[in-house]
Amino acid sequence: MYKKVEMEKRACILLVLMILVVGCSSTLEVGIERTPTPDPAAPATIAALRTENARLATRVAIQVTPTPAPLDLGQLAYVQGGDIWVKALPDGKPLRLTTDGRNREPRWAPSGDWLAFRKERATFVQREVPCDIPQPHRGNEVCREAFSLLQKQVWLMQADGSRAHVLDQGSSVEGFSWAPTHDRLAYVSENGDLQTINADGSKAATLVPHNLTNPNPGRVGRMAWSPDGAWIGYEWRIPQSEPSASYQGLWKVSADGKTRVELHASGAPRKGEAILAGWSPRGSTVLFWQSEMRTPSLTDSVALYGVSHLKDSEGFSIVKSITTAMLAYADFIAPAPPGTSWGERDAVAIVVGAGHGTWTNKSIETVKPLTPKDVAAISPAWSPTGTRLAYAAMPTREDLTIGEVTLQDLMQRRLWVVETSGEGHPRRLTNAAAYRDEHPLWSADSTHLLFARLDMRGRASLWLIAVDTGATRQMVDELTPAPDPFGFYGHVDWDGLFDWWRGSGT
Repeated sequence: MYKKVEMEKRACILLVLMILVVGCSSTLEVGIERTPTPDPAAPATIAALRTENARLATRVAIQVTPTPAPLDLGQLAYVQGGDIWVKALPDGKPLRLTTDGRNREPRWAPSGDWLAFRKERATFVQREVPCDIPQPHRGNEVCREAFSLLQKQVWLMQADGSRAHVLDQGSSVEGFSWAPTHDRLAYVSENGDLQTINADGSKAATLVPHNLTNPNPGRVGRMAWSPDGAWIGYEWRIPQSEPSASYQGLWKVSADGKTRVELHASGAPRKGEAILAGWSPRGSTVLFWQSEMRTPSLTDSVALYGVSHLKDSEGFSIVKSITTAMLAYADFIAPAPPGTSWGERDAVAIVVGAGHGTWTNKSIETVKPLTPKDVAAISPAWSPTGTRLAYAAMPTREDLTIGEVTLQDLMQRRLWVVETSGEGHPRRLTNAAAYRDEHPLWSADSTHLLFARLDMRGRASLWLIAVDTGATRQMVDELTPAPDPFGFYGHVDWDGLFDWWRGSGT
């Protein structure tokens, strides 16, 4: 048995050795790698793949909708229920800032951080007067009478409603206006002084005191900042006997109060007083209205002039006639945006045409007419780039007298836009029969217009329209108390009901 096992082991070992010998004696093949022969079809294949890849990428891009950046169109301040409200446009939540129902004329500071607004407050005042019936126990026979006085105050507050404070200790304020470059307010006090103050109430200054001229004290009337904020133009009036004045004219004062310059003596009371209208875009000219009539009505047509700081050979200011007949409304004059080509030309768009009614004989001009003869156009507004002009217009109605015009006639007023180059034709933006559209204002990026609407019931609202697409959205459902829809012969003073902060520098 043992021998048998040993023989099997030897047989296995012999078998293994035979396999090894055969494996070592077999042929070993060695391969040498060579550069493959180019395939002539490869470039075309690669190009086809690239084309297909680009096509697929385009299809994917079309199917994927990018997330649009939310619109940021600044802040709106408006009057509703006699209170001041603010809202971020277009989709912000309204915030109520006052609660007494006696407020109007909101005005944004240049930064958008502060608001100024007017508040009407009734107060009782006592004064000494001669007694109607002698008082035996009073040696001086002086009595007191009490009467109600409506104070037209001006308040300032931050955009969130905080830090509210009243100007001039609550006395009446005639007019007020923010500097165009920083948060400093100019205002005319109850006494007729021209004063300035920072939004937070600091650094108050009197630029023009009412007692400059003796023995008769003068009064400041309307006033307006120059575009660069370096000067304030103002009306100066020295009363003699009402309603005439011994002197009336236009002056300007530097923002620091150190320099005062007479620009124009109106010649009153021999003819009408000069009414300050504003400044030209470059600040080289002060604009004003004046009539040859001694006591013209504000609804009478007047001439528009410009007076510069330049003097003629005899030392008088140079006065230039701009148009001979227009209505003296603030939104009938629109200086071109500073820094634009039209602004560098000191251009001003104006509504020209005699007559009280805004439904006839009204056209918009710069250096030439921009609106057709068959429409009555008002309220010009330059786009920030100066390339387009928006306005409100209706078919001219020369057949209607003042007593015949109706609200239905005025409901034909729509918004239009025209290229200021004069190329092309005016384009109508709105056409809703249920509304009358007025007072357009451009967004800072020139993509939208904010405007006011009146319906047949006289209900006023604010809307936003995309200029290129015509998409329209309501921003404020109602402005209250609503204005008289007839206004002054079809003209409504919308500035008393809302103001739009469109960003710094607008």
